[in-house]
Amino acid sequence: MLLPRIIPVLLLKNRGLVKGVRFKDHRYVGDPINAVQIFNTKKVDELFILDITATEENRIPDLELVQSISDQCLMPFALGGGIKTLDDAKRVLNSGAEKVSLNTYALESKTLIEEIAKVFGSQSVVVSLDIKKNIFGNYCVYSRCGTSLVSKDLNLILRQIEDQGAGEVLINNIETDGMCDGYDLNLL
Repeated sequence: MLLPRIIPVLLLKNRGLVKGVRFKDHRYVGDPINAVQIFNTKKVDELFILDITATEENRIPDLELVQSISDQCLMPFALGGGIKTLDDAKRVLNSGAEKVSLNTYALESKTLIEEIAKVFGSQSVVVSLDIKKNIFGNYCVYSRCGTSLVSKDLNLILRQIEDQGAGEVLINNIETDGMCDGYDLNLL
């Protein structure tokens, strides 16, 4: 039997951690460095850190903060938010992240995933998909923090990102985000 891996997802906004409900109403919950130190003691397997305002603000995550997190983090971590070029990915990875997490620009570009995977390997590329059911019960894929419909066919998007070289996918269900209802087992 496989043991479960514990991989917390931390949301960054203005250099602080936030928690939201269904991608809205984010409230400050603490300092990212303190959270990393807590997860070090809990011996989690990996972290995902997503800067939820980077794309909207047309920037990548604060690399000084990324380096500070890297200096404290005893487990591998993926970092996402606003990464739209190979150079952006290189800067994030050189600041200490083990993986980049792509969303909006991976879905808008036909080459970004492949470019990063060719240079750093597929294991360094995670595509984060924000999904929500439509009125017919089908899972649709969104970008730009869940505000822009990309596709009404989740399986098609999954095949495309796999073909482009993504090593992992992180699925964020907008409807269940922050609701403390557990996983969407039907989706899994």
